[in-house]
Amino acid sequence: MPKKTNILTRIYPLKSVYHIFLLSAFPFHLWALLMIFRDFEWVAVRTNLWDAIGLASYALTFALIETVFFLFFLLLFGLLVPLKWETNLRIILIGTIGLLISTWAILGQAFYLFENSLPVSLFNFFIRSGHPLRILWILISVLVTLSVAIPTVMIIKSEKARKFFGDFYERITLLSVFYLLFDMAGIIIILIRNIHV
Repeated sequence: MPKKTNILTRIYPLKSVYHIFLLSAFPFHLWALLMIFRDFEWVAVRTNLWDAIGLASYALTFALIETVFFLFFLLLFGLLVPLKWETNLRIILIGTIGLLISTWAILGQAFYLFENSLPVSLFNFFIRSGHPLRILWILISVLVTLSVAIPTVMIIKSEKARKFFGDFYERITLLSVFYLLFDMAGIIIILIRNIHV
């Protein structure tokens, strides 16, 4: 039994799991807060302020649940990162890939949510190709792959890049701590709302 614990601790020290969790929390909570700011006034006017606060609480709680699921995904992905690399490098690498993947997912949601459309010339190009969806998915795949591959190579090869990303992530994790405080407040509000229903 102790051997299993040692192996688990070696792969993911508790501190590194906490850092990856905070990095995962940042994009989901930032997106949730943007959506809350967008809809808060509308809900408050349509119903009342308490309902708007309830909406914000549910949005933040859902962001927390998304963060937990995404954390598990990143921890599984992290098993592919060589254990011989130092812990700090592994955290920065896993965090970078996690942030990039979640950012692309958010951009995809934003594109449909705000009803953005492709430029006419690009749209016509896709139509003329005869396989518009195939070409679109290939283009998106190339962009996502390059956006993940370039920072990954920079982090692995360059000490300066590691320091830059590490300092940047320190600031992000500080913000994420405040987001988690909002989550706790949101959960308390949800409990109060359900008790009084």
